[in-house]
Amino acid sequence: MGLHIRARFLDHAPPQSGTEAGTGGELDSRRWEARTGRACNSKWNEVKAACTIYEQAVDFVTAARVTGNPTRDQLRRCHLACFNAHQTGAGMSSRTKHLTVIAMDQHYPVGDPFEYFHCWEYLSENTTLLKADAEIVGPVEEVGAAESGVPVRAAATPVGAEVAAGTAGTAPKRTERPQGVKAAKHEKTNKRKIEGSEDEGGKQAKAVLARMENIAAALDKESERKHLRHKDYRRVHADKLTLSAFNALYAGVALGVPERIAALNEL
Repeated sequence: MGLHIRARFLDHAPPQSGTEAGTGGELDSRRWEARTGRACNSKWNEVKAACTIYEQAVDFVTAARVTGNPTRDQLRRCHLACFNAHQTGAGMSSRTKHLTVIAMDQHYPVGDPFEYFHCWEYLSENTTLLKADAEIVGPVEEVGAAESGVPVRAAATPVGAEVAAGTAGTAPKRTERPQGVKAAKHEKTNKRKIEGSEDEGGKQAKAVLARMENIAAALDKESERKHLRHKDYRRVHADKLTLSAFNALYAGVALGVPERIAALNEL
């Protein structure tokens, strides 16, 4: 299996990369074939743990949505800064407010280069081995190594931890720092502003509803007045027609007031 892995590496290895015998490079066949399966597994755990942390840094920067349309190289600076911040124990969240500055300022200190960048690039694009929800556990002694007399070399993982064989590794859960006084005051001020804006919005809504009710009541009264005016208009118009008919029928006839009233009622 080791030879098969080396062959796959050689397919993509650049010229003069130390693959020939006698060069002493990492891919020198003499060095490669001399490694035991246990040594290869230990190295793989180290690479996988580091690449998983770097994958988390990439996801963290992607979720942060850095402003200013940063280029690919600028985003890589942010990835490296978050990765190294995790290594030092400060945590990736300590970089949240500085990501834009990190991306735009080439002189901003981001830490040492990521040793396994090309490994991460291949694993993230071609495999599903880097899982963000997996757990990185502490160094585990190999069972039977001391008994067999085989020296055990602990994997020096970048995060000070080693992934147990057969499990996917990620960063250990970091204890959240308590909220500071300034942050608490800022949060309290924002809460008051939100509550104040909600109260102001409620008052404005109530005022609008009251105005709408007043307008509706005024429209109802206006409609009632129009209805009464219409009834009065019809009554007055009918009286005018009646008077016109009376004058036409009794023109030149002398009638007293009672007789005139009786004639009008008949009409």
